[in-house]
Amino acid sequence: MARRFAALSLSIVAACSRTDVTPEFPSETELAADTSEMGQLLSHLRRLRDSAPPAYDSLSTILLVSVQVHLGKMGFGAGPFTGILDPSTRDALKRFEAARGLPSTGNPFTKATLSRIMDETEQVERFERAPRPRRPVFAEDRWATGYVLVEGQWLMEPTPSAFDESVRIECWREDLTCDILYARISPTDNVLSADRETYRIASWDAAEIASRPLDYPCARYLLRINRVQRSAILTRSTLSTTGYCSHMTPADIMMHVASWDESLARRKEHRQAILSTLYQFEPPASLIMTEKQDSAK
Repeated sequence: MARRFAALSLSIVAACSRTDVTPEFPSETELAADTSEMGQLLSHLRRLRDSAPPAYDSLSTILLVSVQVHLGKMGFGAGPFTGILDPSTRDALKRFEAARGLPSTGNPFTKATLSRIMDETEQVERFERAPRPRRPVFAEDRWATGYVLVEGQWLMEPTPSAFDESVRIECWREDLTCDILYARISPTDNVLSADRETYRIASWDAAEIASRPLDYPCARYLLRINRVQRSAILTRSTLSTTGYCSHMTPADIMMHVASWDESLARRKEHRQAILSTLYQFEPPASLIMTEKQDSAK
């Protein structure tokens, strides 16, 4: 996490004067017992403060500017971004801590407060860097000769999946198979995973490809690709809700390749869900912020 802040220009340090107000650190005993990345960062800062004050001034200023930028961006009112722990920054930190349910310290170098700020900074930056959805592909020009390709964002109904998921479906009439390749990104740790399934084809006519059932202990899956509707739909029905399958809901689930409009709407909902938990604005400002973001798309 500390590397994220090293990207800030060191010219910030030269432009900022120091203050006599020095952030407090956890005790040496507490830091010595903390082997986490955040604990190591704070322990390093504390050692620099005692052994190399110029290096400590530089690193702590960079961190304080980063904290101030995040507080200002989230609407807690810190600024100007000087790298000085002044009263306005302490007040902004206390408002942030209150909003996040953290102990009220006004200190940017407590483990809980700095960890939360760094985690939120990473979350917002990851979302801002995320590419826009790709337009779906429905390549049916070789339908008559026995090959179809469909790919795009994979949506689940009626309950949306917690993952950002894309899919690539290829069907070959000669082999009577459809391969589905799934790619999922976890919303919590941004880890990419992949999976693959093969469906046997039951029928292939001028309008539609229909698969044979693919059965698992708890559920049955059926794939349909419709040329007229330009759609690819996977339906899941429940086979059991007992024992190993007790987690299953006795209801049909449908997954489909999203249209372009659906993909954009899903991204908008996802963005608003993330930002609404982070930004601290009064309703009029929040409304203005959302309208500006929407108009930029």
